[in-house]
Amino acid sequence: MNRFEELGVARTASSPEIRRAYKNLVRLMHPDRCRDEALRRLAELQMQRLNETAAILLDPVRRRRYEAEIDRPAGLEALPIAVIEQAYEAGQREGNKRLATWCVLGGMVTASLFWFIRESGGPIHPQPQSGELSAQPASAESGEVSLEGRLDQLEGRLRLLELKPGDAAPSAPKATGLAGDWLYRAAISPAASPGGLAAEKRIVLKISEHAGSLRGTYSSGYEISGGALSTIMAFRFDGRPTDGQVSWTGSQGLAGDVQFRLLASDTLMASWWSYRAGKSTVDLSDATVFHRSQE
Repeated sequence: MNRFEELGVARTASSPEIRRAYKNLVRLMHPDRCRDEALRRLAELQMQRLNETAAILLDPVRRRRYEAEIDRPAGLEALPIAVIEQAYEAGQREGNKRLATWCVLGGMVTASLFWFIRESGGPIHPQPQSGELSAQPASAESGEVSLEGRLDQLEGRLRLLELKPGDAAPSAPKATGLAGDWLYRAAISPAASPGGLAAEKRIVLKISEHAGSLRGTYSSGYEISGGALSTIMAFRFDGRPTDGQVSWTGSQGLAGDVQFRLLASDTLMASWWSYRAGKSTVDLSDATVFHRSQE
């Protein structure tokens, strides 16, 4: 079963369809609905899987990678191992050839020395000449070193090939934690925008951390030419997280909770709910995957 089937959507499902399926499953599987502790732990594990699935399918780049993975024939997964085995066998053959060559040369040198000693009637103590033999490999170990070096180079090249587009270099420093500016942008069709004028939906999330408390703002709206055309949702949050959630307040008396989940150093999922009738009924909700802003 792939991640599309886990959400109950088709492979061709749009982002709004995936969000609706995600929110429906959140309402069913949220750990707060479980009174039994064992069921609650199980629900938390399912929510982690659900959040990861939504993060992958709602990110266009990660979704394309995932679709390529599930479409890839099973035989291709063994290709890197086959390449390493072929390289190792080739290197081993090369090492064996060099070993045989040095054995033959060593035998010829030894035979020559014995012949010279016999003819001269006593042992000799030749003085090594500069540049003679010392610059040559002393034994078959040189073949082994050469083979290991080639394997190290091959493994390094394979690691570089395995880096996916968009992955940062291993040595590149990354920002960590929730604090920072987070951004979500999505192009929209004129038919889906107010008045047919907007060309982009933009959500900005600003978070600061201090002594275990989170403070910040959430603002979403439609934009044209870099300016806000209309506001969809805006609220402020401030407080210490309880069960991973922070309370927020917005305009027109709206209030609710927001939950943050750091999926990677530069990827964050924010899920928020608004309540009515004393938190007995969920009025509005949404979940968005943000990327850390570089602006």
